[in-house]
Amino acid sequence: MWRNVFPEDLAPLSAGPEGLKVRSVRDFIYRSLNADNGATVIKVILCLAVHLQQLPRDFDFPECTLQASPEALQTYYMRFVESFIDRDDGFVGTVEGVESLMLQAEFYVNLGKPKKIWSILRRAVNCAQLLGLHHPAQVTRRRALWSQIWQSDRELSLVLGLPYAVSEMFLAPLNTLPDQPEEKFLVQLGIISGHIIERDQHHGQARYHTTSNIDLELDECKDLMAEEWWKTNPGPHLSDDILFAMSVMKMKYHNTRKLLHLPSMLKSYEDPRYDFSRVTCLESAREMIRIYRTMRDEARPLLKMCDMMDFQAFTATMVLVVGILGHSQLSVHYRPQQDASDWDTVNSIIQDFKRVSRTMVCCVAEQAAHLLEDFYFHHHSHTIAAQTVYEATIPYFGKFRIVRNQGVVPDATSKNVIVEPTMQSFDAMVDPLVDFDAYYQTLPGTLQPWQDLDADGIFDLGLGDDWSWLPQGAEMQ
Repeated sequence: MWRNVFPEDLAPLSAGPEGLKVRSVRDFIYRSLNADNGATVIKVILCLAVHLQQLPRDFDFPECTLQASPEALQTYYMRFVESFIDRDDGFVGTVEGVESLMLQAEFYVNLGKPKKIWSILRRAVNCAQLLGLHHPAQVTRRRALWSQIWQSDRELSLVLGLPYAVSEMFLAPLNTLPDQPEEKFLVQLGIISGHIIERDQHHGQARYHTTSNIDLELDECKDLMAEEWWKTNPGPHLSDDILFAMSVMKMKYHNTRKLLHLPSMLKSYEDPRYDFSRVTCLESAREMIRIYRTMRDEARPLLKMCDMMDFQAFTATMVLVVGILGHSQLSVHYRPQQDASDWDTVNSIIQDFKRVSRTMVCCVAEQAAHLLEDFYFHHHSHTIAAQTVYEATIPYFGKFRIVRNQGVVPDATSKNVIVEPTMQSFDAMVDPLVDFDAYYQTLPGTLQPWQDLDADGIFDLGLGDDWSWLPQGAEMQ
């Protein structure tokens, strides 16, 4: 992180065979905090706040002689920084100020505050355009910063179901970029995300061929990276930095592909014309889970903090759950071996989420494990009464209703007959188990939960809503 934020200062210190040493970073921090450059001070403090988020639960704080708890220090650091960032348009009207906004957004990504991040990114877009960063630039720093801003805005807008901020005319064509496949891949993926957002904003006017055309664009984007790159498996021959960058890129690709096809997947159980989307969406969901489990591997963890990827992996797992519960045993989609394999995957990622929540402060993993366990239990349990309804609402994804079928009951025409529902295994059901009553952002004509209210009241709800909306034990009704 430090090398990326301060390349000119720390790149020379990374040239040796041992790379960047902790002592070198420490000395740089001391020098920066005692310097007269306010922009550097703010970026250093933001980096420190982000690093405090990475500390594990069992970290030995007394040995570090911290003057306060990590949580208190984070709060103090962010209050100090935001007293400048939020009030001083002169500061954020500089390249260093825009870089600080992106670090501020990263801090809130780790806290899981999507609406807060979205508002920060919109401010970064405005300031960057005032600086002219949207014009073609040969300076690597300016070009990289602009790419980071508009790509982050589109990635988050796609999740929130909101319009993007930057028109495609202000994005550099691929043939003008340096001959670096990674950069071209991410730029093209960001452009495609914009096309999905445009489809979603048409509220039902877009036809399925639009989805098919975007899928072809994703295939072309995939071809920007060599086939061997896609097949590369993690191993000791890859450094953590290379493996992390590779995993992030693959995760972004499959998440975009999943979001493209999910609305059509939900239609496929009633209309076979959408089967391609169902298969594709499930494939990408499985791949996202595989990549996430690699990044959260206990022996070689690449993710060391609570991250948006935890939520993405959770939604990918929910796609598998929908894929299993959305059809019946008599359906043409019924594949008992694949369903069993998917349930094994769900169970495995539950254990991963539990381990992550034990080792770090991560409410995403903790609550995702709890909710997935509920689904797993209600699927495999044979002791739940018929017509019992299980509901779970997941903002930015959807609302689920699982209903246990009534089964065969006696004739109830006589007053002397007591009707009692029978116990019935989920495996023996004929009807689908899930009533997917979604306000999923890409479904036509839907509003996000915070949009169904008076415009004057939106800020009263606070833009700082975090992952705590995941249900703490959804109840049977």
